[in-house]
Amino acid sequence: MCAVRLAPSPLIVSLSYDLNNPIKIRAKHKVAGMLLLDRDHANRLERGWNVPGAYILLDRPDTEGRWGAYVGKATTPGLRQRVLQQLKGRNHWYRALLIRYESNEDETLNSSEAGWLEGRLHDHLANAGQVDLHNRNRPQDPP
Repeated sequence: MCAVRLAPSPLIVSLSYDLNNPIKIRAKHKVAGMLLLDRDHANRLERGWNVPGAYILLDRPDTEGRWGAYVGKATTPGLRQRVLQQLKGRNHWYRALLIRYESNEDETLNSSEAGWLEGRLHDHLANAGQVDLHNRNRPQDPP
């Protein structure tokens, strides 16, 4: 595994020498842990990702540069299990971006926080202009 710093960005991207491993993305402040996972490798996702969080299922871009996405959240049992469910339920995606709380091993996002993150991600993608969202409705932010 080698780490690449994208200056001046506060993200650290870890690329594995083994192409069968996902790309790990860590924010410098260590609050958000992110993982860019190829669909073909979802069955090998580490159990440590079975925590609450949000995810984006990404389609391949079309010839005009537009791409589809589905935004979701996972609470119990967690992101790993939810992505495995999405292997059967949604055929359109080829990559998934998973986001979890990573600052303290004893803490995870609660259901409201995961829902808030899901809503914000949906809003950003809906305003991006070149993204076709597969979500039927905008996720509702919990109180």
